[in-house]
Amino acid sequence: MPHCKYPDKTDLSFLEVFLPPPGGKCSLLAVIEIVDRLGFSTQQTFTRTFKRHFGLAPGRYRESELWNFNGLIPEFTGKYPVLPTPQRIMASLHSLPGISLNYTCNSTDLGNVRFHTEQRQELFRIAGKIPNDVFPISFAVMCEPSSSNAEQINFSLTFATVIPEGHTCSDGAAAFLRFPFQGTPEQLTEMQVNIYGHIMPFRREARRTGHDFFICESKVEPYKGDLRLRGGYYIPITDKKAQTDSLINQKELRF
Repeated sequence: MPHCKYPDKTDLSFLEVFLPPPGGKCSLLAVIEIVDRLGFSTQQTFTRTFKRHFGLAPGRYRESELWNFNGLIPEFTGKYPVLPTPQRIMASLHSLPGISLNYTCNSTDLGNVRFHTEQRQELFRIAGKIPNDVFPISFAVMCEPSSSNAEQINFSLTFATVIPEGHTCSDGAAAFLRFPFQGTPEQLTEMQVNIYGHIMPFRREARRTGHDFFICESKVEPYKGDLRLRGGYYIPITDKKAQTDSLINQKELRF
């Protein structure tokens, strides 16, 4: 859910029409429509520019399993958000058993922190009706394109009712970036947006297919109505070299 600027002379956020995470490449907009929105003179010009910045033609990028953040430029707002330093770990996170709740986001609201905060407040309210002794406030996040509307993205949060033993063991087989967090659910949403917009473009890793996870380590009782959480936010990653190797034998996709 980043809000980065595409490195072309345009005021339109490139990610708002093509590359929302988690997972990336969620928009089903036709490339010709993206070309028109971004103001490119021809589809060929867009393809060349895209490939120069992202290393792959748009079709190959959209079809690839991994999301390489190279080429994205954080949106300039005049100040840099204070973000925790991530730790690269190996863990056994795959999925969480629990209750899935959803909301829909228009592409124009993708980088709108307030919108996502309001939507997730409602999801937390619904999930909070589960008795506290089985509701640890850990959840998995995924998004995917709407099958009925290319302008919309479906976000799904699976709130865990059980955290399987050893779920985050350090000797797991999968690589993650773990961001420590302490604060309110609203601050967690803001941190997620800023991680994708200001940290991932400069990392040597690519994001691989899978969920983002927030694993709550402790829950502080509400103070003046504000629930505070402490835990870790996990993003599935792999080295960018793995993405390059996986594409060596793929057939070129053309528009």
